[in-house]
Amino acid sequence: MQINLENIFLIQKKNLAFGFFCAGILWAYWGSLMPWFMWGTVKFNAIIPSFFIIISFYISYYFTSENIFDREHYESSALLALIALVLMRIVNLNNIIGFAEATLTAFIIFTLLKLNTDYLQKLTKVICISMGGFLILSVGSFILYLLGFPLPSSPIANEELLYSYQNYYLFLVDDRAFFAFIPRFHSVFLEPGHLGTATAFLLLTQIGQWKKWYNIVLIITTMITFSLAAYVLFILVMFASAWIQHKKVIMKVLGIFILITGVGIGAFFYQQGDNMLFTLIIERMEMTEDGDIEGNNRVTEDFDAIYDDFVKSPDILVGREYKIEDFGFGNSGYKVFLYDYGIICLLCVFLFYLITAVNGNNRRAIISALLIGCAAFMVRSTPFSFYFLLPLYSTSYILESKTQNDEK
Repeated sequence: MQINLENIFLIQKKNLAFGFFCAGILWAYWGSLMPWFMWGTVKFNAIIPSFFIIISFYISYYFTSENIFDREHYESSALLALIALVLMRIVNLNNIIGFAEATLTAFIIFTLLKLNTDYLQKLTKVICISMGGFLILSVGSFILYLLGFPLPSSPIANEELLYSYQNYYLFLVDDRAFFAFIPRFHSVFLEPGHLGTATAFLLLTQIGQWKKWYNIVLIITTMITFSLAAYVLFILVMFASAWIQHKKVIMKVLGIFILITGVGIGAFFYQQGDNMLFTLIIERMEMTEDGDIEGNNRVTEDFDAIYDDFVKSPDILVGREYKIEDFGFGNSGYKVFLYDYGIICLLCVFLFYLITAVNGNNRRAIISALLIGCAAFMVRSTPFSFYFLLPLYSTSYILESKTQNDEK
């Protein structure tokens, strides 16, 4: 039997190109979640990934027989992303560095759209494994902390975003919750909601694969964030999983309703409601006097008053600059996005996601990704952050065969 060394060499080059691309996207993905150890590299979170991706492009185009960036007709999507990103910089009076960052981010998005769908699925698996592997260490250290083990730590603060923590290196404890009996878990990231949203999104890309060890870690992490937004998002992901796999959605809804009801009753009676599940989740789902729910508190009353005036002004088309020092801490969601960037930018974002998703090969996955993306946008409006964009895009291209192996 003859071994063709040339074919082996070509395969290695193709894997090398994919390896460089993974390195770039991993940097962009983790950087978008802003773990404490990447606060100092924020200004380079588009430059460094672009460097790896350019190398990947060069190897793939000139040294392999099968280009891994073989998808076509995504120029319009990349252009919409670039327009939206530039508009976002214009309204916030960015300098030339800001516009260069917008251009590089659009370039990274373009390469992601060009990536072969088989490699796209491999890429999301790599990201899930990286998150799952790190979170095993993070959750384990957090448990030791709760058990009273003395762990090394130091104070740390993100002055730009008004966050301060006690840093235990593999996880953070928010100073606002330092004296809580059990502080909420958010690993090395800014907030529990940020982490819970990211893990729920990653699970959306892994439909049919939830028994894998890294996905089990992602599920457990989502649960221990005690984030209402993450819980709601994960429930939507479970519905999407059942529908995409052609399972009986009605039975799934009934089962989840019974489970939620049982857990809610248990949380109400356990320690007379003095527990994290009741105070952070169940209680926040109660109706207020004006017909809203307690947990719908994404903006402060001061910002809401200014927003009501803003939507009646011509500024609604292009937005006004949002400064955290003017409005303080505690504002997020679609109202902040619309205030900051305006309707024109919002329309570009909507068209980008629509045009990008419709070329997928699984109609149910496309619809699920778009609906879940809209629901998540209402709460956490970061459409071009890679922890938000990459899972939704990848979900639109879930192959039919990939959804048949989920737990029966």
